[in-house]
Amino acid sequence: MKNQQTFSGLLGVVVLPIVVASLLSFLLTPLLGKIDLANIVMLFLLSTFLIAIANGRTSSSISAIVNVGYFDYFFVSPLYSFNVDDAQYLITFSVMIIVGLVTGQLVSGLKEKVNDISSRASIINVLQNTSQTLISRSTDLNLIEESISLLAGPLSVSVLFYKCKNKKELDPQLHLHDEVANVLFTSQKEVFQDFGQYQYSRILMPILVQGQVIGILSATDVAKSLTIFGRDEALRTFSHLISIALSQQSLQQSAKSREIEAEGEKLKTAILTSLSHDLRTPLTTMLGLAQVLRQKSSSQTEGFNTILDQIIQQGHRLTHKVSNLLELVKFQHKERTMNKAWQPIDEVLELSLRSFRESHPARGVQVSMPEDVPAICIDDVLMERVLCNLLENAAKFSDPDSMIQIQIQNDSRYLKISVVDQGCGFLSDPNQFFQIFVRGDSGKKSGFGLGLFISKTIVEAHEGTIFAENISPQIGARVTISLPILEQPNISSSVPFIHPLAANQ
Repeated sequence: MKNQQTFSGLLGVVVLPIVVASLLSFLLTPLLGKIDLANIVMLFLLSTFLIAIANGRTSSSISAIVNVGYFDYFFVSPLYSFNVDDAQYLITFSVMIIVGLVTGQLVSGLKEKVNDISSRASIINVLQNTSQTLISRSTDLNLIEESISLLAGPLSVSVLFYKCKNKKELDPQLHLHDEVANVLFTSQKEVFQDFGQYQYSRILMPILVQGQVIGILSATDVAKSLTIFGRDEALRTFSHLISIALSQQSLQQSAKSREIEAEGEKLKTAILTSLSHDLRTPLTTMLGLAQVLRQKSSSQTEGFNTILDQIIQQGHRLTHKVSNLLELVKFQHKERTMNKAWQPIDEVLELSLRSFRESHPARGVQVSMPEDVPAICIDDVLMERVLCNLLENAAKFSDPDSMIQIQIQNDSRYLKISVVDQGCGFLSDPNQFFQIFVRGDSGKKSGFGLGLFISKTIVEAHEGTIFAENISPQIGARVTISLPILEQPNISSSVPFIHPLAANQ
């Protein structure tokens, strides 16, 4: 079928000039002598011009040559012969051929330019409509396929989109050489394959979203080069439009996710704030009442006094947890300000132990501290919170009869405070428990998983560090705080500190 169409086209290119020249000769021969030969020449040139417009440069070139032959045979003396009586007619023949060829070339070139401009204008309109379709609607694979169908018709190309992120995902759909795949996925550049080396004209373009390849756009024409009418540039523009549309969708989804996350954080903060404040007031009241009862319960039974002691202890523990929640909310909203002052570490430690004793009155704590420990610039309230959290963790994850040790070291640059227990140690990477809501016992013991997270936040706010480690497999854990020692005033702890509550150890 294709060969028949090609043969018909060639036949039209050759036959049309002969038919037109024959018709002109038939009509003008009776008028010979009445119409000047120069006018007859102009009519033949006009026919060449019209054939150039209709059939292109090849047909107009044949027309120029055929017209010279017909003019010589039918109109130049001697008639019905290709001989000439006047040699000057050779100039006329030459001019007819030259003018016919040049005219045909110019008209044909102009026609191709008009076709090119018309085709490009059509492509631009299609790209404009496609861009509006891609940008105005939520982009998905079906919409991309719809846009491809709008573009493929005017470009007369086969356009396909392969959703893939690497060569492995693309291979089941489109087999490519490794070199081509590397250019597409690694270099993230297009690959253009044209006639000469290949039996088709094809362009492969990676579609990028936020710098990552998410698919390959393939356009193929087996008849003519994609460079004709600027179709390759149109396809490149189309690939950029797809990338922009998909990037826009990705940004919208990210913005929506961030909005949902922000709303979730607001809700969580509101719940924590409300919970903390609403719990603190009744807790304080309950503890006060329990302590009043304990002071007036000397005449009560030993069991009743024990229950009161447990109520007081659990109340203090719950107060400690509520305080952690409040600190978390303040730090998350940056409402917590640092009130640093030069403090002897033994005073801060004494306050921490006193608070710890309220919920663990019988727990043994041993403190070791060298002489001449310098004062450090800290927020004593926050640092007391850190030490209380570490002591609470040590008590929670070790036997009630075991000893908790507090070790203080001074290496001239940092003051190191370690809290050591004799429990089973950390069952996995210790430092992961400094993340918020991460608990070391998978929920077997009470708590929110906030203690170590808040401690880390406070220590880092003091430009210090905190880390955890196992002393030995399944025997004890150590959490160490390192606080920088700055330029010191003339204040120091000159006497080793042994807390009076630990005197019995």
